[in-house]
Amino acid sequence: MKGSVHPNPLGPFKTPHAAQCEDRALPFTKLTRRAYGGMLVACAVATLWPPPAARAADAQRVVAEAFAASGGAAWDRVRSLHIHAVVRQGERTGIVDELQDVWAGRFVRRVAYPGAVDASGFDGVAVWAHGRGGVS
Repeated sequence: MKGSVHPNPLGPFKTPHAAQCEDRALPFTKLTRRAYGGMLVACAVATLWPPPAARAADAQRVVAEAFAASGGAAWDRVRSLHIHAVVRQGERTGIVDELQDVWAGRFVRRVAYPGAVDASGFDGVAVWAHGRGGVS
């Protein structure tokens, strides 16, 4: 088609509407800024946040360091604990005594407030409690 003129002066692949839009950028609204900002934050967090396996390894390292700093292998020789504490509950003050067999998981706990004594424990088979209402 030598010498023929295309009916569209902008060329065969463009429309008159495309010419009107070429000089205007798409509006970057608050919504699109928030969407892109949210995606940017999500990508940054995903990049910086360690995977679960790394977090588990880090937690194990922290526990191992705390174990070592508090006596390490000496804890393996501990067979029982005796805890004696003063507790306050509102206006009342009481005494707590607890004996624990740390290897078997057995324990007995006695809590004494003025006018009331409660006890509870685990004998290796069953959990029990003794309070004002009797043994349960």
